[in-house]
Amino acid sequence: MFTNAGVQGTDIAALFNAVPNPYVILTPEFIIVGMNEAYLRVTMRRREDILGLSMFEAFPSDPASASNQMLRASLERVIRNRAREDLPFIPYPIQRPDGVMEMRYWSATHTPLFGPDGSVRHVVQHTVDVTELHNLRVSLGATASSPTLLIEGELFDRAEAVQEANTKLDRERRRLQTLFEQAPAFTAVLRGPDHLVELANAAYLRLVGDRPLVGLTVREAFPELAGQPVLDALDRAYRTGEAFVAHGLSVMLRRAPGLPLEEHMQGGIIGWKQAGFPTERG
Repeated sequence: MFTNAGVQGTDIAALFNAVPNPYVILTPEFIIVGMNEAYLRVTMRRREDILGLSMFEAFPSDPASASNQMLRASLERVIRNRAREDLPFIPYPIQRPDGVMEMRYWSATHTPLFGPDGSVRHVVQHTVDVTELHNLRVSLGATASSPTLLIEGELFDRAEAVQEANTKLDRERRRLQTLFEQAPAFTAVLRGPDHLVELANAAYLRLVGDRPLVGLTVREAFPELAGQPVLDALDRAYRTGEAFVAHGLSVMLRRAPGLPLEEHMQGGIIGWKQAGFPTERG
């Protein structure tokens, strides 16, 4: 990890614990598995009180509240997109040691940590309490004339605007995902030259039977397609970026392992919807 011989052998756990910035480590199910002292100070918690709890159990809030939904959606995007997610500004209540719930304001960054197999094993949250800055800005309001305060106010306005845009985008994504799931036409979304299955709607799953799909390539999910024309059609659509319209294309599938092959006549489109995202629509 370290190239400088002077720091080789450093106790990583001690280093993590001594970092002045607050960090907490979560599993993909949002279970807290580690945090440093700075995080315990800013959240006013003891390690033994939150270790092993869900983030939303350790820091409860109304599941229907904007705060809860913003945090959950951000963490879900990190795992789904396998990329860092910035949460510039989020109001989130926290319980003080005296038991009183207090609204605090935060800025957070969520970063995925990958395992040897490339899957997201953990998510690291770096959170900053910006409550005092927010309250100062609100109390001074339009009378603030200090250049520093004006800049800070502009940053808050931009952070709030970015967060509002992210919330709207996530709401639209969820709506489109619901439409996709409920579409009567069987539809799968594939990625890359190996045609990795990223999405498959309910109609598609009913067509192909009960089998693992998402995260597998077409050849892995459908070994019975070896030598069938549909694979050539997928390869050609990916290679050329041009839609292939199938009329009466015969595809032999098994409803379940061990069952005989069944013929399905395909009438649809194998096409190109986005760069790097070929799609099959029946």
